[in-house]
Amino acid sequence: MRAHILAWIGDLPAISKVVCLTGHNSYLGCRFCNIRRTLNKMNNHVYYPLQQNIDPKRLPLRTHDEMLNSVNQIERLKGNCKEDCIRNCG
Repeated sequence: MRAHILAWIGDLPAISKVVCLTGHNSYLGCRFCNIRRTLNKMNNHVYYPLQQNIDPKRLPLRTHDEMLNSVNQIERLKGNCKEDCIRNCG
């Protein structure tokens, strides 16, 4: 007998942990699109404004190939370079 996970649900931190993403506080915190974060330096809070001249109905979606390239790039790096790459790739 075999079992396969077809889908799972959860809040953003839980899903990020399951799929090994950096989470909603990274530079690219959305697992679906490529919107970059903005850092509020007063309170060190990360947010994702739609002031970047992006129509919310036409967000720049991440592709499967982009995700694979990011994973391959991260796996080749070590140390601080790896941490920086993870932070930038989401």
